Amino acid sequence: DTEGRIKAEDDCKGIENIICTIRNTLNIANHDRGKMENDIANLKLVKIKNDENKKILKDDKEKITSRVLEILNTIKTIRKLSNDDVSMVDELMGDRDVLNRSLVKIHYKGEKGSEEMRRIEMMKDGLQYEIDNIKREVNDNNSKIQTLIKQR
Repeated sequence: DTEGRIKAEDDCKGIENIICTIRNTLNIANHDRGKMENDIANLKLVKIKNDENKKILKDDKEKITSRVLEILNTIKTIRKLSNDDVSMVDELMGDRDVLNRSLVKIHYKGEKGSEEMRRIEMMKDGLQYEIDNIKREVNDNNSKIQTLIKQR
């Protein structure tokens, strides 16, 4: 009887050890399952964030494309204004050169041409005044152009 009781107690302790081992294994498995569920949730969040980032990048790309087109149109307008100003300055410079040649001819004609010379001198001063005004306009336009470029 005593031997049977000792053997039963030993068997009971062995079974208790096996039950403890099974419980530990179950706890570890539950912990691992929790970690896996957490990892899956994190992956879903990352995917959502990636989708949001893709949308943000697409929106930014569209904004940048729009700004580039706007800048190109501004540059085209600036070039047109610059070309118009340059051609006007060239035309006025040509007129001034013609007047200068006329002044030289009149100078050699003597007193008879002094009245004509004064008149041409006044015209030359008037043209020089116009040239200076246009140069100021060109400089103003260039300043506006630089301001537009800086703003863009």
